[in-house]
Amino acid sequence: MDKLFSLLVVVAIAFLAFVGGAFVVLTKTFPYNYFNNAYQAMDALYHQREDYQTPYQTNLWRPARNEQRGVTVYKSGKVHDGFTLYSSSDAQRAMLIDMNGKVVHECLPIQEIWDDPDRQLRPDGYIFWEYVHMYSNGDLIALVVGMGDTLGATGW
Repeated sequence: MDKLFSLLVVVAIAFLAFVGGAFVVLTKTFPYNYFNNAYQAMDALYHQREDYQTPYQTNLWRPARNEQRGVTVYKSGKVHDGFTLYSSSDAQRAMLIDMNGKVVHECLPIQEIWDDPDRQLRPDGYIFWEYVHMYSNGDLIALVVGMGDTLGATGW
């Protein structure tokens, strides 16, 4: 009889924990954020280890639309002269190019200037510059993404 009672107590406690957990998830009350963040980090680490064995499996790489490279059409009377800020996931850097496609200035890859010893970056093939913006004074801001990174993106 004592074994049956002990078993019923364990089942009742498990049921109450399940109902309490369901309540926390459905109402998103404390400590939902802690558990949700831990789950997302665990899921990202799992996918980082399993899904990203090669960068060709990520969304960084897409087949080219055609074989043309560089400036393919340039009609000087139809465009304003100047420079274009260009970033590409295969270069892991930003470039300032002129109207003929010549690189005038390149920003260093993030691997060469990263100085946070507490956080190691993904290898070059897994990092891309998602967004870059140059201010009028020449300062550059970039959103650098490491595929499968638990932090998602790093501003630089």
